[in-house]
Amino acid sequence: MTTPTYPFNWSKMTVLFSVIYDGFSVLKVFLPAIMRHFDEIDNLVIVMINNDPNPEIHAFMEQVSHPRFIYIWRPENIGKARVMNQFIAANFKPDCVPPAIISIDPDVLMPVETLRQMIDAVTDIPKAGVIGFHYENNRCNPMRNVWFPARTYKGFSGRKHQLYRPFMMNVAGTAFGISGEILFKTLGGVLFSKLEDRPYFPDDYYLDRLLNRKGFRNGYLKGATASHMKSGNITLT
Repeated sequence: MTTPTYPFNWSKMTVLFSVIYDGFSVLKVFLPAIMRHFDEIDNLVIVMINNDPNPEIHAFMEQVSHPRFIYIWRPENIGKARVMNQFIAANFKPDCVPPAIISIDPDVLMPVETLRQMIDAVTDIPKAGVIGFHYENNRCNPMRNVWFPARTYKGFSGRKHQLYRPFMMNVAGTAFGISGEILFKTLGGVLFSKLEDRPYFPDDYYLDRLLNRKGFRNGYLKGATASHMKSGNITLT
């Protein structure tokens, strides 16, 4: 299936990706919550790619309409990493890439202030790598081994940002931001370079490790609070 292209000036947009598979009950909470961010962030484009063959989910998603909302149905389920890579390859270019790229699984909720803080951090922190949201400490919290105090980094703007670096663990790929600048300059235009022949693979681990080896700063952004609503058999709605 060919990934369509869209006529945005991507260099002036913030792009938020969310890839759907299963979890219809949390999707029905996530979608209206994330759509409200359009009212507050006027350069936000939301790209939702549906990897689930369930026609009920597809029918639900087709009801959504907004000039900066993109919906793509890929019911063969080739995985989050591949569909995001394909969209990026079809739409972004080295001279036309969003300053901030956000990836959020459709079981994560956050206020618009959190999203704004993330956008600011990935574009302002020198050598910003994989920047994760700082999760509410509920039963679905994906953060692990966050034992040490946050480190403070002075941004290009002079503002200060604080990151918690997990010990011997990658930043969870559940919800994170990354600078569009490093997408081409460092990653060669391929966000998830480590792929295997199955839909789900620890792509977030390899992205974190790759950027860490190149001296980028990965970590959870202090104050950028988000709530993870689903983990395994646990669902919080």
